[in-house]
Amino acid sequence: RDDQITDLTNFVMNWEAEANAGPSIPLDFKPVGSDTTTSLPAGDPERGADLFAQKVKAGNNSNLPCKACHSLQPGQVLVGPSLAGIGTTAATREPGKSAEEYIRESIQNPNAYIVPDNPTYLAGGKSTMPAGLGNSMDEQDLADVIAYLSSLK
Repeated sequence: RDDQITDLTNFVMNWEAEANAGPSIPLDFKPVGSDTTTSLPAGDPERGADLFAQKVKAGNNSNLPCKACHSLQPGQVLVGPSLAGIGTTAATREPGKSAEEYIRESIQNPNAYIVPDNPTYLAGGKSTMPAGLGNSMDEQDLADVIAYLSSLK
């Protein structure tokens, strides 16, 4: 029928616009948000490395922006600080917090603690780390990224 031919032609001619519209978020995606008291599953540092490097997508079917702002080379600053050795450094940043707790807080609530005497990563008194990253990750994504960053000694 003519209408079927028209529909098929329209699909073939316009499929790219729909394909490039961006990732669709799976219905079962549950973002971890900013609540740092939610218990997390065991983290997989290998998957965390892949999430960081954008080799795999997060639970919301998108890439995490980590590598756009953070280098893994010592002293190399992109937008945010280098994360080389963060597994060791993080344990000394905020009194009373483990490396894992500090990394988690830095991801979910980047303005909760700003390293004193280091205005390099501030904009208008706030961290240049974007707030709301927890909305892009589910609990497993966050646990995996924390496990990976904690392994960087």
